[in-house]
Amino acid sequence: MSCASNKDTGCFPGEAQVLTEDGTRKKMKEVALGDKVLTLNSHGRPSFSKVIEYLYYDPHSTSEYLKVESEDGHCVSISPNHLIFTGQPGGKKKAVFAATLKPGDCIIAVSNTHTQHCKVKQVTSGTQDGIYSILTRTGTLVVDGVLASCYAS
Repeated sequence: MSCASNKDTGCFPGEAQVLTEDGTRKKMKEVALGDKVLTLNSHGRPSFSKVIEYLYYDPHSTSEYLKVESEDGHCVSISPNHLIFTGQPGGKKKAVFAATLKPGDCIIAVSNTHTQHCKVKQVTSGTQDGIYSILTRTGTLVVDGVLASCYAS
């Protein structure tokens, strides 16, 4: 499954950041195969997963992204057709297309020590540089502090 069906869609912009196992933040455009990036393990705990493939890598294009902002200050830029996780505290997480997010929905923020559910404050759109998506062994990754899938439609 590709995250981008044409040049008008994308996954994450080049300036989006991931946290690596050594504690540094890397922009998506700087992530290398073999890097270990923050995600959740099968038990729902923060862990690091190896980047095994680029699903999409295009530094020369621009794409439309949604800027999803939470009430507590988390902010992630993501393509409308990309899967992002939502859920309520104590409940199961659910992957939804970013385009379906609306104020009041709860996204899942992840640090290297814990997770928290954050209410979406607003969703806006705009154009940003680069189209990037990476595949981790877990199939998920944390981008700008927010849990997302490696996949899109």
